[in-house]
Amino acid sequence: MIKVNGKYYMFYSGIANSARVINRYSGYSSGYIDTWTTSDYMVPSDWHTRYRNGYKKTLGFAPGAEKSGTHPIYSGQINHPLPNGSRKANRFLSKVPIDYWNFLPHDGLISLNWNAPVFWLYDNPGPGRKELYQCFDDNMDTFVTDRGDCEGHGAQVGFPRQNPLGYIDSQPNTGGMEGSLQYKILMATSDDGIHWTRFAGADSGGSIITPQYQDTNYFNINSNCCKSQDGKVRTMLTDGGALWPSATVRDGHLELYFHDNSMNSWANCRKPASRWRIRIPTTDIENAGAYLNAERQKLESGYGNDIAWSPMYNRYFIYSTKSDSQHSLGHPDYKSTPMLAWSECNPDPSLPPTFPAQNRFEDFFPNQPGRVASSGAITKGVGGQALDFYPNQDPKQLKRIYGVSSVLPSP
Repeated sequence: MIKVNGKYYMFYSGIANSARVINRYSGYSSGYIDTWTTSDYMVPSDWHTRYRNGYKKTLGFAPGAEKSGTHPIYSGQINHPLPNGSRKANRFLSKVPIDYWNFLPHDGLISLNWNAPVFWLYDNPGPGRKELYQCFDDNMDTFVTDRGDCEGHGAQVGFPRQNPLGYIDSQPNTGGMEGSLQYKILMATSDDGIHWTRFAGADSGGSIITPQYQDTNYFNINSNCCKSQDGKVRTMLTDGGALWPSATVRDGHLELYFHDNSMNSWANCRKPASRWRIRIPTTDIENAGAYLNAERQKLESGYGNDIAWSPMYNRYFIYSTKSDSQHSLGHPDYKSTPMLAWSECNPDPSLPPTFPAQNRFEDFFPNQPGRVASSGAITKGVGGQALDFYPNQDPKQLKRIYGVSSVLPSP
């Protein structure tokens, strides 16, 4: 967060486009047959072991949160009598909350997913979309399909009778799924630092910065990554996107630093991140087009948890943490310490700063195992710059903010 010309600006990461994989499970256990269509994010208590080795089909992809032109879909369960006199659980989807069906004769009607929507479906057709139908088979089982003929089981009936259910995307990177589940950089403004208004950016989802590659959703049922409790992949793997922003102001320019890890292919479920910055005049801080058209400069050095320009020292400062290379977290001798680093004096403002290895101070917690540092930030004053304290004015304050005054460069 910075303050420019009496106004506060906050930069943060957010997912502007949520998505869900829509899977259909069939469970077989001692003659018990049930089909369950749900999203990849399910309430654990709704899962049943009978689905572990059953049939699974991915129907498509749907919004995971409410958005314009969609409607919620709920999941429920009801008991059906069988010809042999026993009863079986039958799971189904509904356009209205499950409690609505209490007026009908039923046995054991319950809501799944804590009665919250399992996903949202589109109201209308569109490029890359297909329709979903709810049907009833010979086993007295409600199931969902993308085939209008109910896969040879006749009319679209079942419980409840609400066909068609709606529309889904057929691929994870088409239509409404573009850039889904990826972080983007957003901005909010405030006149008092308490009440905030989200800024309408010109990029995807109202963001000011999007990942360089948005079509990077990955879905592979045979992948070894990110397995669910049933031992099978049932969710989309995505690049993290643009995230971890840090802002400062230098010479009348806003400098916004961020990570973007959408550049590389997946490898063992982990991806390296690359770091970037943009630089625009502070007069354009509320010009959405300025972010869209700004040059992205790749950083040779990281910016830690936070970066700040100090007009007094005429240098950049970054705060980071240094972890113990000798012990693992949880070991009684493990130590993690804050680290402060600074650039050379008066670096070229047109180029991203670098931080020489000798320009740092790490020994905040000398000889104190068990002290663990976490993410932090550098205090910034008016203009989004580091607060400056001369050693002969308030050395205690300087030590509190920077560590030890003797290791700092001269102003």
